[in-house]
Amino acid sequence: RHCGRPAISAGRYHDSRPGRGGRALLDDFEADPEARVLGRGSNVEVVSLIGRADGRRYALKTFCKASKSSVELGLLINEVEIHIGLDHPHIVRLEGVYETVEDFH
Repeated sequence: RHCGRPAISAGRYHDSRPGRGGRALLDDFEADPEARVLGRGSNVEVVSLIGRADGRRYALKTFCKASKSSVELGLLINEVEIHIGLDHPHIVRLEGVYETVEDFH
């Protein structure tokens, strides 16, 4: 399903669906004690999390797969694959993608 771009295979995409062996979101992040909602968009909220490795705050956007058609899911995956490969000082860095049975984070 994923196109095998270098950024995806370099460890920033984590497939934590059963039997896939990928890291889960809570392996790398914990709830922000201030539990801030940073923004809202079309059917999503952006909330803050704390990185376990560095203690920094990160923004988390979750997309529910069930609310997307197969075409929309394909477009979302394509957008993620492009964004995760970008490295530019004026573009927000996509630190990682965590896929579960129900969601993309």
